[in-house]
Amino acid sequence: MDVQCEEEKELLFVRFSHQGKIESKFVGIKSVEKADASHISQAICAIMDEVSDDWGRKLVALGTDGTLVMTRAKNGVVRLTGRI
Repeated sequence: MDVQCEEEKELLFVRFSHQGKIESKFVGIKSVEKADASHISQAICAIMDEVSDDWGRKLVALGTDGTLVMTRAKNGVVRLTGRI
């Protein structure tokens, strides 16, 4: 039996400095309706809004898997999320 599960989820980890020590933490997972830049960036924002009210102001970099949906110059996830 061939069973396919077509559910897209975004996992989010953050790396930050706390008292001079670099730390990485898993902060959330969220299902996305569609695996496009708009839906993925909305999922990232929703997860981060639960973590911190001012995360957008503190964001320095965003690492991805390098796919076009993430890195497209005009409307990729990095670009959309950086407009916060």
